[in-house]
Amino acid sequence: TTGMVVVASTSPEPVLLGSAMLGAVAAGAYKDLTGAMAGMSELGEVYHPDATLAGWHAKRFAAFELLQQASKAIRG
Repeated sequence: TTGMVVVASTSPEPVLLGSAMLGAVAAGAYKDLTGAMAGMSELGEVYHPDATLAGWHAKRFAAFELLQQASKAIRG
């Protein structure tokens, strides 16, 4: 794990909300993305890292890296 606290959005469509924020900044409705985030969203649940799962995640990531290497080898 990253060891970082994660704060989720309350939005049911966070990807679409992010796109709308980028559009609002591009249109000049907000000076920057930080302002758009503050004005267009609210924070939801807070997730804290669980150190007991770090080893499990590390093993899964190692497996992912092996699969990526195998995929590259197959493609040549």
